[in-house]
Amino acid sequence: AVIKSYVVIPWWAWLAGWLHVVWQIFSVYVAVRQEMAKQVLAKQGEEFLGSMLDVLGKNIPSSMQGMGPNNMVN
Repeated sequence: AVIKSYVVIPWWAWLAGWLHVVWQIFSVYVAVRQEMAKQVLAKQGEEFLGSMLDVLGKNIPSSMQGMGPNNMVN
């Protein structure tokens, strides 16, 4: 029993330490990926909104253009 516990404890300690290191690396990797994804999505979002506004600007009748956010507040 003594020998078995002596063998098991270092194995778990080694595994826990290894998992901790892997988890830290993984966390950094995920954070970097999320930040990159945010920047890419922000860039794509701006381009998408810009194109949408262009399309809307061309397709909205002049009578509808008066209904902006300022008029909807009142």
